[in-house]
Amino acid sequence: MPDWMPDARPRLRPAEWQQNQRRAYGRAADSVELPDGWQPIPRRNRKGVIVQNHARSPPCVWEPTPARIAAARRAYLDWWGYLLELQAALGAADLARIRITRDMPPMTPWR
Repeated sequence: MPDWMPDARPRLRPAEWQQNQRRAYGRAADSVELPDGWQPIPRRNRKGVIVQNHARSPPCVWEPTPARIAAARRAYLDWWGYLLELQAALGAADLARIRITRDMPPMTPWR
């Protein structure tokens, strides 16, 4: 039976992890380096000089992707269809020593 990814839900997670003595957390990157990232924010510091504050945030990814979940479930439906076809072919063969039942796994167990 192919893996149809039970209880799979896309979750947003950091792309890279960093660890210190206490915990693991997402590695921050300068948002200018990211596609569609924020530009530096100009501000005046306490001495009156204009400085650029860079926005830093961890780049994130969706894991598992909705496309990967859909592909796994399509593979399960293909497998189920092949079982149904095999059941029909063996039932039509009229075999004397083998009894073909109508028992099948659930068609869409994720519903």
